[in-house]
Amino acid sequence: KSSADLGISMAAVGILWHQGYFKQNLWFQYGQFPEPVEWDPDHFPGLVPLKTRIKIQLLNETVHLKLWKYYVYGFDKSHVIPLILLDANLPENTHKVSLLTAQLYRSDDVWLKIMQRVVLGIGGVQALQALGYSVDLYHLNEGHAAFAFVEMAKGLDEKGLKDLQARFVYTCHTPVIAGHDRFDLDLAKNILPQPYMDVLYRYAVEDHARHIVNLTHLAITACTRVNAVSQKHGEVMRVQFPHFEKKIQAITNGVHHPTWMTQPVAQLLEEFGKHI
Repeated sequence: KSSADLGISMAAVGILWHQGYFKQNLWFQYGQFPEPVEWDPDHFPGLVPLKTRIKIQLLNETVHLKLWKYYVYGFDKSHVIPLILLDANLPENTHKVSLLTAQLYRSDDVWLKIMQRVVLGIGGVQALQALGYSVDLYHLNEGHAAFAFVEMAKGLDEKGLKDLQARFVYTCHTPVIAGHDRFDLDLAKNILPQPYMDVLYRYAVEDHARHIVNLTHLAITACTRVNAVSQKHGEVMRVQFPHFEKKIQAITNGVHHPTWMTQPVAQLLEEFGKHI
């Protein structure tokens, strides 16, 4: 929304989650009971199904993805940013693959976790290419999208890799180690073809943990610029990743004011802000 307000030429990529996250029900005796939230994307205003399909060829799976487009308008409606959403809920996929875009933040199945990152990163790049977008700079918002770099880096020589790194930037939101995407290297070997693994060996494996793929390490290593989302978070990241201390910058993250503030409140603050 802020980019649309500023007239920035940008396309956004995400996943079309069929169950959203969940509806939160609270029971006084037992606490939280999550309830799935189902919605119908075919009847959601402004969400357009595209004819373009893509497929990700893995070692033992082919992931077919349907693409959707939703336009995000600026506050004054003078500029728009397309949001491309990836959807695996297709009859061409196995049942297990079709559930990849069912629910956000599934952490009970490591295979599912890896595959969702594959859909977002590899599928996201393929979607932009299939739709004909000309992209100068790729922004990875959190390590979940780090496979975007892997998709574009496979098969490149040293000069190609260096040029590619100049086109990738990364924002980390996670201040705790447990929030960084890690998974076993052997599990990745059973999913990804060798050209993808070659990139992971180079960028995603730390010297002190050669058996683990770390997507945060991949993003920090591969991207030309890295930022945290508050000044304090920047300090924490530099402690977590001391080898990249000079590379890690920090911004102060915020909200989109026209969304979170009603016009009457905005007028009140304009008029009386200096007295409050």
